[in-house]
Formats: sequence, C-alpha cells, structure tokens
Amino acid sequence: MSLKTIAVCNESELQDGQMKQVDFEGEGKLVLYRLNDTIHATSAFCTHYGAPLAKGVLTADGRVVCPWHGACFNVCTGDIEDAPAPAAIHSFKAGVVDGKIIVTADPSLTLKSNMSRSPKLLSTGVAGSGRSVVIIGGGSATFHAIESLREHGYSGNITVLSQEAHPPIDRTKLSKALITDSSKLEWRTAADLKIKYGTTLRTGVAVTSVDTSSKFVVFDGGKESISYETLILAMGGTPRRLPIPGSDLENVYTFRSIEDSKRVDAAAQEGKRMVVIGSSFIGMELVVAVAKRGLASIDVIGMDEHPFQNVLGKEVGQGLQKVVM
Repeated sequence: MSLKTIAVCNESELQDGQMKQVDFEGEGKLVLYRLNDTIHATSAFCTHYGAPLAKGVLTADGRVVCPWHGACFNVCTGDIEDAPAPAAIHSFKAGVVDGKIIVTADPSLTLKSNMSRSPKLLSTGVAGSGRSVVIIGGGSATFHAIESLREHGYSGNITVLSQEAHPPIDRTKLSKALITDSSKLEWRTAADLKIKYGTTLRTGVAVTSVDTSSKFVVFDGGKESISYETLILAMGGTPRRLPIPGSDLENVYTFRSIEDSKRVDAAAQEGKRMVVIGSSFIGMELVVAVAKRGLASIDVIGMDEHPFQNVLGKEVGQGLQKVVM
C-alpha cells in the first residue's frame, strides 16, 4: 500500500453538514463530509450499482445514503449501515492544514474499480464449538447476518436453511433485466460461504416448525431437525396476490424469485400481450426489461395517477411516465 497525502480543496468549500466529491491524483475520486468541526473522507461510489454518493443524503448522525437504492454507509468507518450495499466502502484520514483539506489515501483505493472494501473476518468458524446460529431464509439479510457475525468474531457454527435452490442472492437485480441465472446474483458462492465464512448451506428445504423451548428447528417434511443457540428469521416478504377469481391461473405471475423470473422471461415473448399490476419500482423495472422484446402491448395498472407517485411524488412520477411510456 502506497499512501499519499494531498490537499484536495479549500476548507471554506465545505460547510458543516455538507459533502463534496473531489479528485484525488489522476482518476481517483473521494467524498468529503463535514460534521461539526470534523472532516471525514470515503470512497466516492456506492458498492451496489456505483452511484455517486455525493448526490445522496448526508444525515446528522454521520451516514451517507445512496441516491439510487437507499444503501447507507457510515462516513467515519465506511461500514455498511443499510442494504442493499454488498460491501463496505473505504474510509480515509482527513484533516485541515493551513486552510486546506488534506486527505491521506492509497490512490488505487480511490478508483471506482476499487470502490469496495473487503470484509475483515475475525473468524471463519470453529466446528464443534458447541455454539450455533441457525438462519432461516436465503436473501440479502441472511448473507449480511453471516458476514456481520464473522466480522465481529463469532466463531460458532452457522447453518442456513433456505427454501430456494441457490445461495443468498441480491433480489433487487432480478426485475432490472429478468435475470434467470442465480450465479449472476449470488452475494457469495456456496464454496465461499463454506470455506471463507464457515457456513453450512442447506438449500431446497422448507422449515415446518420451530420448538423455541427445546431450541430445535424441524425441516424437510419433519425428516430432519437441527438445534440452535440463536435463531435468525430472515425469510423476507411474500408477494401479494390479487384477491379475485383467476389470480391463480397459469399465466398470472408474482415476482420475487429466480423461478418467477424464469416464468416471466419465458412468457414475455414477441407478439404477446403483457399486463403489469403495480406501478412502482419492480413493476416499472419489468416494463423496461421487456420493452424491446416486440410484445404486442404492455399495459401498466396502478392505484396512483402516475408511476412511482406514492414514493417519489406526483411531479417526479409524471416526468418518469413521459420517459417510460
């Protein structure tokens, strides 16, 4: 690691409660934050999709919120504060000298290609330690629970029970491109979870009951059970179905899993007519994903006057409707 200390801007350019993106030697970029009299510096891009963090929101308690999907990072440490960020960002030493804000950093870590900070795992698990965590679920909450446990030194056994047939995935990417290959969405491969995180992954199993008094989880139709010291429930949500006749027909789909994506992908072919019920992020992302497939028609049905109106407001929704429609 080759550290360099560089003056990146005048102190007067950054007021209390503000953040500012600055250049750092060549193509490097970082973001400065001022909270009271303290200057902080981090990587400039969100590790989820690479959004510029300087266009997000700086909170009074020292978090920066990504402008695209709401991922949060601690500006003091770079640690993840909220999903869907898959990795932490780098933090750098910053201060003020002679009216200039100076930052000490490895220039390579200020490049967008190196925006993610690898986790510092204090433990990879110790088999047979007698301590055990069982996690029910197979999404991002499951993965982040695993990583957080190991980052904080938990050395006991971790077992994941997932109804899905693959390791935990980033579901937010499913609707953006109708992805049908789970390996393109996995937070970590099954091998990484086993070797680097000391985690036993049981896929394709359904939990049927939990005995909280004896601390046992029963699964696989009652054929198997596993004991736990701590149980984490991370099953996520369930898509709502329309409470009307016909909602269970073969060509009516909900959207949450890889299997759902495969079904929609197979059905949304040239010449077909598609109706999307729901006009917020998932529904509208699906519309964009199939827009160039030559469908006979795509109709969106929503409860609001404009897409995204409930979350982004009428004016923004109206503007996006003009672009998408």
